[in-house]
Amino acid sequence: MAAHHHHELGTYRIDHWDDATAQGAHAASTLLHDLGLANDPGPYVPTSLFSARIHGHTLTGAGHPGLADAARIASTDPLLIVHERNGLPIAATGLDAAPLVLQWRNRLFTRTSSAQ
Repeated sequence: MAAHHHHELGTYRIDHWDDATAQGAHAASTLLHDLGLANDPGPYVPTSLFSARIHGHTLTGAGHPGLADAARIASTDPLLIVHERNGLPIAATGLDAAPLVLQWRNRLFTRTSSAQ
């Protein structure tokens, strides 16, 4: 488990080992930056995905759709839903849309996210 703090959403847990590993690497990069030995890695952004196979289709997601206050359809073929909170994209889920979810995951939780 890894804990993540977002300036607007607060602190929440991430139950995927990818993010626990990535947070450790990010902490090391931040320490090296503070010592003047590396570039600033910026804020940590969770990137692990979740997926489930249902009736011959794959539901893939990134972020935390349960924290959203709005959702919009970003694509209909394949289906991709972008979940937002206060106008900020915080999750993406798709049906048979793993490549689109991957495209969106690095834009989640950032103030400079742009719609696609």
